[in-house]
Amino acid sequence: MLTGILRVSKENMFSGLNNIEVFSILTSDYATAFGFTEEEVATLVSPSQLEEVRTWYNGYLFGGQVIYNPWSILNYVKKGEFHPYWVNTSSTDLIDDLATKHGMGLSPKSAALLNGEAIETRLDDNIVLRDVEHRVDAFWNFLLFSGYLKLVSVQHNEGRTTGLLSIPNKEIRVVYQLMFERWFERAAMHTGEIDALVTALFSGDAAGVETYLSDMLLRIVSYQDGAGRQPENLYHGFVLGLLVHLEAHYQIRSNREAGLGRADVLMLPKTKGRPAVVMEFKVPFGKETPEQAMQKALNQIGERKYAAELEGAAVSAVHEYAMVFDGKQVWVRRGDDAPS
Repeated sequence: MLTGILRVSKENMFSGLNNIEVFSILTSDYATAFGFTEEEVATLVSPSQLEEVRTWYNGYLFGGQVIYNPWSILNYVKKGEFHPYWVNTSSTDLIDDLATKHGMGLSPKSAALLNGEAIETRLDDNIVLRDVEHRVDAFWNFLLFSGYLKLVSVQHNEGRTTGLLSIPNKEIRVVYQLMFERWFERAAMHTGEIDALVTALFSGDAAGVETYLSDMLLRIVSYQDGAGRQPENLYHGFVLGLLVHLEAHYQIRSNREAGLGRADVLMLPKTKGRPAVVMEFKVPFGKETPEQAMQKALNQIGERKYAAELEGAAVSAVHEYAMVFDGKQVWVRRGDDAPS
């Protein structure tokens, strides 16, 4: 018996490895053999701990069975502390490199994952490691089979299998937070620039936000070999990636109900007395100018009253920003300019 994440090779009649059976996380055979089931975990931890244990270590679906990471569970039972045990057992350099190559730091799928949503991709348990570097769908499958994404559901249609994938739990979310921090730090050249951007956001300094975003976007888009006009959700992912490290102190909500509509990003402090932030993104459409797109964003902030939810949350201030992205350029205005 051989165990691993991906196949060693693709067997065929001319290879030295053929006539083998492969059981992946997509098959039901032996689904419960390589991790703890929900029932087993319930016997290892107290009922009062179970919900938090789920938050940290649950989320995997093997052949339709809910499975917990055994290394993380055993370490938690032994030490009694919630900690990313499994992800600290090996380096994530390969994932970092592949994520950079495939533009994960500036992609709509990344934005969805960071927002706690699921992404759809083709599922293929026949991929080998050499496929991952060149095929985007193979990259997402690699993250699935290596435990960095979970399978939410599977659909079979005329021989084609697709699935919905999401970040499985808090332990793995730490990996993405650190990866995005490292990726943006590498592209932005120094961490102080990200800190300065956050300070500008919380102080209502639209000009400062524009300056820091412009500088970072110029380098990051170049770093990603991106060019030309990008869809709005790419910039959405870019901004969420910059803010993901703040989740210990802020609820970062993306495309959630607020006031009379859905704000692109809401930053709600977990501690009373801190400032809150609302962001609305636009990309010029067709022959629309950046100024016209900006006016549309400002109108939307004013008409839909995005700050209504935050004003009753015991925050010290609510800073609203309209942001327009076009290629490697960005313009930022305060929501105070929005019509009342």
